[in-house]
Amino acid sequence: MLTIKGLKGSAASIAGYLTKNQERAGEKGYYQKSESAPSQWQGRGAEMLGLKGPIDAKTFMNLLEKGPEGMEVGENRRKGVDLSWSVPKSVSMLIEAAPPEMRERLLDLCREANAVGMQHIEDSVVTARYGKGGAVTEKTGSAIMATFQHDDARPVKQEDGTIKIDMDIHFHNALINATYDGKKWRSLDLDFGALSVEQHLADFKAKAFLAAGLERMGISTEKTKDGFEVAGISRDQILAFSDRSKEIEKSLAEKGLTRETSTAAERNVANLDTRQNKLRDLSQEDLRWAWRERLRDEGVEFSALYDPERDARENSKVGQESTKVQEAFNRERFNRSSTTEKEQDHEQQQRFFKHTTDDQLYPDHAEPGSGDRMQPLSSSGMDASERRQDSSLLPDHAQADRSAYRDLRRGAAAAADGGLTAEAEAKARQAIDDALDHLSEKDSLFNRRQLALEAIKNGMGEVSGADIEAAMATHARIVWAGEQTKTVEKAGKDGKPRAVMIRAEMVTTTETVAREGWIQGFCSEGKGKLAPLMSNADAEKAVEKAEKAQGFKFADDQKAAVIATLTTEDRVSAMIGGAGTGKTTAMKSMVDAVRSMGYETVGLTPSHGARQELLDAGTDKNVTTASFLMQKAKDDQPPRLYILDEAGMVGSKTMQDVLRKMGPQDRLLWSGDNDQMKPVEAGDPLQTAVDKGTVQASHLTKVQRQAKAEDPDLLKLGQAWADRDTEKALDLVKKYIREVPVEGTGKPDKDGAPKVTKEDRRQAIATGTVNEYMGRSEKDRARTMIICPTNEVRGLVNTGIRGQLQESGALPSDVVSITQLKKSDLTATHMKQAHQYEPGQIMRTREGKGAEAHSVDYEVIRADGQHNKLTLKGADGSEKTIDASKIDPKKWQVFDQKPGMGLAVGEQIVIRDNSQKGAQNGDGGKIQSIQDGLITLKMDRGQTVVLDGTKGLALDYGYARTVNDSQGKSVDLPIMTGEASAGSSRNLLLVGTTRMRHGLTVITDNAEGLLKRSQDFADKNVADQARKNADKATDRRLDRLDSILEKGKEHGAADVEKQLHPAPENAPEKAPEREEKHEKEQERQQQQLEQERQREHELGR
Repeated sequence: MLTIKGLKGSAASIAGYLTKNQERAGEKGYYQKSESAPSQWQGRGAEMLGLKGPIDAKTFMNLLEKGPEGMEVGENRRKGVDLSWSVPKSVSMLIEAAPPEMRERLLDLCREANAVGMQHIEDSVVTARYGKGGAVTEKTGSAIMATFQHDDARPVKQEDGTIKIDMDIHFHNALINATYDGKKWRSLDLDFGALSVEQHLADFKAKAFLAAGLERMGISTEKTKDGFEVAGISRDQILAFSDRSKEIEKSLAEKGLTRETSTAAERNVANLDTRQNKLRDLSQEDLRWAWRERLRDEGVEFSALYDPERDARENSKVGQESTKVQEAFNRERFNRSSTTEKEQDHEQQQRFFKHTTDDQLYPDHAEPGSGDRMQPLSSSGMDASERRQDSSLLPDHAQADRSAYRDLRRGAAAAADGGLTAEAEAKARQAIDDALDHLSEKDSLFNRRQLALEAIKNGMGEVSGADIEAAMATHARIVWAGEQTKTVEKAGKDGKPRAVMIRAEMVTTTETVAREGWIQGFCSEGKGKLAPLMSNADAEKAVEKAEKAQGFKFADDQKAAVIATLTTEDRVSAMIGGAGTGKTTAMKSMVDAVRSMGYETVGLTPSHGARQELLDAGTDKNVTTASFLMQKAKDDQPPRLYILDEAGMVGSKTMQDVLRKMGPQDRLLWSGDNDQMKPVEAGDPLQTAVDKGTVQASHLTKVQRQAKAEDPDLLKLGQAWADRDTEKALDLVKKYIREVPVEGTGKPDKDGAPKVTKEDRRQAIATGTVNEYMGRSEKDRARTMIICPTNEVRGLVNTGIRGQLQESGALPSDVVSITQLKKSDLTATHMKQAHQYEPGQIMRTREGKGAEAHSVDYEVIRADGQHNKLTLKGADGSEKTIDASKIDPKKWQVFDQKPGMGLAVGEQIVIRDNSQKGAQNGDGGKIQSIQDGLITLKMDRGQTVVLDGTKGLALDYGYARTVNDSQGKSVDLPIMTGEASAGSSRNLLLVGTTRMRHGLTVITDNAEGLLKRSQDFADKNVADQARKNADKATDRRLDRLDSILEKGKEHGAADVEKQLHPAPENAPEKAPEREEKHEKEQERQQQQLEQERQREHELGR
């Protein structure tokens, strides 16, 4: 793990902690007598100053206070940043269990791994500031780092009052606030990129180097979500030496967070909140003896983890090559052209030293109580993201020609060896393929650095970061999508929002681009291919008949949409309408008319919760897109009109699969609003089709939903959203916003007042929402839907309403406590990787056939990341082991268990999966009775459902719903919660403030911030728009993307002809043969693309 904190306090106190691992004068430090922490200078800036070998305390303190000689220093100089990198806990345990000679080998490997991570920081993160207020930043590739090795974790106070200290090999890399830009020394900034990707890359590059090194030493590793652990050291054994981690996790849990759901900043806060001074009364020798005793008690034996024969075999493979690599490593890392190779070897062996002259090392006593004066990076004033405009490497810098993607040792090894071995390349490409599959599942375009990070995680223990980045350079599936820069807002040091410029190198996949092109080509080619269902005159008559049956006239735009659908010659058409514009009414008349022409009408929705609109439209069948795609077409199936409702929430892959299932005479109508919620899946086909004009689209603009409201401004608000008049809509919505006060509970600010945290804001919004709801009459509560954009606020609202209902007696006390199952957010790719699972998770599937098919739950007992196996336990206690790579994501669901969900009679609940007979995901209901563990529900649609409360249930309280749940629904008196956070957008506010029929309330802690955040759309980043969104539209590297897009269009157009003119019945192509032929064609195209990419790479294009 890599944590980042600003250094503050006196230089003497900082040096005291880092060199002695000692907090205060008089305390028994970890290093005793004349010893000090092993240390070493690192970085090209240190080389320029002639600094090498162990750290001299006086030099270190001078650099902290004044920087290099000649540097201009202000009065309130920021001293620097502590980049603290920890090895995995099992590696620390392994080292302490090892005999002396192996312990030193392992420590050397850890030091080299830390250097790999720090080189990435120097290459890709360190920047210099220029211009007024430091508005422009440039990467310099120059850093001065003082690295100190510590072996123990912070003490944890036990229940009996004693102090427990666990082993924890970690490195404090004190980054001096100075960088050389090729001309002069300047203050530095740290540019960690979008989502702190560079921080994570440094961490995982170091871990990948360490894991690969352990494997070569005969020590097996297994992948985990956080990187890796030593195979053979169990989870329970690791937890026995992880009291510090448990403290941090407890702090996160108190805020409703976990390591997986929290941000890097939130984890840093938890780390700081739980820190204790390193009060100890044991020396290094005493601690190490105690650790070895505890390791033996826990059954951790080095001999059981180390294979000496494998160690000898792996090292014999390297032979003399290792010497060449070592020399190349020294030359590359330290660039000492004036030093002989013999001296280099000696320096490499003596990189880390322990000091022997205590007076020189630590001339000044630490300030009493000052301790380890670290602070979060955001408060240190060294976060470049607030000023970043340009982060390219300085062209005139001596290191400007260095690749930013070279790993410390593997880069040298590749240079010495002439490239990757075939085995390493194959493993690297597989890791990249898995990363591409994972990232492209939800995003069409993604950051190239994020791809590298994900691939390094996948290749952990098998390939290094340099292997990954070398393979990425020629990987045919990766398509350049341009460099993009956007401005976002983040909280500054004073808590106020500031503009932040984020730059990313975007890439996509060949499949993503081809799929977008295919959909465009399919829709365009399908124009004019069918005979109209009706003439204009007959369509007019059908409209008149519908108006007579319903008892009212259509609006002009509704009438036009119905006629357009009935008279179109296109296979695919669209009806676009804002919230409440009468799309369902128009669909009903279409359904009646089309049915009279012998067509079957089939309603498709992206989720079960969106089915109500189609039920009201009266389609013959209503299914989700997922269910439809699993069905087989019947030979005698009549021609169909498919109505895909909420089409704006359907991604490219699902849309392509739906289009591929169309018969020769089938028609597809997309119905939706591309201004509302976007697809979770990658792509935005509805928006693209409307923008490109590849489908004929009818537009409904006249709002009907609020027509009967007593408050005329409600109709004006709905109409403003439908007219896409954002300014007017935001002005109108102000009337319905209620701002609630927030009470801070965070650490005191400089004036002593508690800071307001994100949790404080969410709690204030939730409390205000609960009070608003409970202040309404019972009748009005029944007419209310609470809409929450975030799950965190929704959970607080549900808990608060239940509490007040029970306190008032409106809801009885809990009758039963169940284990709630919450769906895990695993992508299809991650579901096939055992290390992504956690023991205790529930895996649900269906077993049996036909009438005997039933839902079955298994609990994950062990996740073996080394062999990609999962050990599962069934309800009867039997265990079985499965290969995670064989898991079909369409047939399995993964849940996290959360015990202690109380249920009472009269409770409002919502179903969260499809395993319950008679109910579907998103269905709401009320508990009628609870008896003998059986929970009887009366669902909102009238049916009765019985649940077994003795098993884990995918339920949630139904007082507050998500925005996705609410889309497509109408309610009399909705309440919406609004957060002025980065996740807020025009789409969210539009959906939440257009559900109402008669009233609206919006609860927020910051009305101005919410309205400002809601000015812009949260658009999907699609491949088709890559050139338009790129910083340089003339970037020739985008030509390949354009070429693939055009080929995709050609294939889409060709598939239309195949559907319209299928193969003759007397010579059908068997499905397996057709599939095999398709796979061979894909393989041929893939090989061709890879050859093209390889040629481009060789030509240096």
